[in-house]
Amino acid sequence: MKNEMKILFALMAVVLLSPVAFALDASQSAGQIEVRNESYYTPFPVEPGNYFDFFASVKNSGTDTLSVTCGLDPKYPFSMDAGEENYRTFTRMAEAKEALLNFRVRVADTAVEGTNYLDFTCRNIDTGQANTVQFKVIIKAKASTVNIASVTTDPATIRPGQKATLTIVVDSASPNYLRDFKISLGIGSDTLPFAVIGGTNEKLVSEIAPLQSTTFSFDLMAYPSAASGVYKLPITITYSDKLGRAYSISQSSGLVVGSQPNLELAAESTDIVQPGATGKVIFRVMNRGLVNVKTLRIEMQPSKDYVILSAPSQFIGSINADDFETAEFRIHVSENATGPLALPAKLYYSDTSNAEFATAATASLPLFSQVEAIQYGLEKIPDNTLIYILLAIVVLYLLYKYALPPVSGFISEYFGKQRQAKKQRD
Repeated sequence: MKNEMKILFALMAVVLLSPVAFALDASQSAGQIEVRNESYYTPFPVEPGNYFDFFASVKNSGTDTLSVTCGLDPKYPFSMDAGEENYRTFTRMAEAKEALLNFRVRVADTAVEGTNYLDFTCRNIDTGQANTVQFKVIIKAKASTVNIASVTTDPATIRPGQKATLTIVVDSASPNYLRDFKISLGIGSDTLPFAVIGGTNEKLVSEIAPLQSTTFSFDLMAYPSAASGVYKLPITITYSDKLGRAYSISQSSGLVVGSQPNLELAAESTDIVQPGATGKVIFRVMNRGLVNVKTLRIEMQPSKDYVILSAPSQFIGSINADDFETAEFRIHVSENATGPLALPAKLYYSDTSNAEFATAATASLPLFSQVEAIQYGLEKIPDNTLIYILLAIVVLYLLYKYALPPVSGFISEYFGKQRQAKKQRD
């Protein structure tokens, strides 16, 4: 008796905690066995492809002890698995004796929604008399849902003009087969700089099994002119369930276009061609990459070969792809420096997606001797005319002051003697 009470309380707990439906509007008689309206099934409603528990409440309403067997004769869309007992036998069922019979029933995958009937039969073993009661069972399929589990690209960041593989994993949350499953990418608009390579923007499978994950792959290429950034990719999925109901879901994911800018550094100067010179150095920063530089700061590094006379850091700003900008510094080159003069610098910059980078670069500046500078036309031959004039003036002055008087006296004395001698001859 105690065991029977435990079973009864357990069954009551199942009833209270599960969605149930009573299978009879009123109690019905199957011979001397009364099939009571407390009979029910759970869950409610039942779903195609799933199981439900059927509970039949029976009572001996006669005045005699009976030997009876009661059970189910399931017909499509209902069935019972092999090993499940579809009949329960009572060899001695006393007057007013009650019993609650439990059966586990399977619903066919292809069951049609609506009201279906489950036959419950009780048979008197002694007389062979049998009576059948039909129970109403409501079948209703849940909405067949799917979920996009993941969207990935290889590589994760796609360079302009680069090919990539887009992989979409779709999980079916439906216990039933899904048919005519199609996934479409919203590619082709001017706002999404991608094209599908070697196929179309749609994939179609005829059927997806219950609770199955399916992977779809697309080969994409980013437009060569694509700007760096994150692009919203629309994804549309359409399918139908076994009952012919159509579904459509629209979601989106992000595709990342980007590439690290490729910066090169060069230097030039019209002031500094020899060691010991002071003047301006112009750095030329060239963007050889495929994407634009949003911000750029250049920081000239110190060296034993020169002294930086201006501020060592300058903000340049943006540089488009395949373009350049300049920065100017003033330095003094050591007398002991030799060419080429190494000019190290650090570049701090970000791309249009605000990713930040820092790189070191070195430019070189040629240095020449004075002879080489004159030879290459970088320096002019020194103009010494003024010096020569000054030297000539000095020489003439010295000649006039110190050399001309003695010579003048000698000449006067010589010609005086000549005149005296001529007079004496006359």
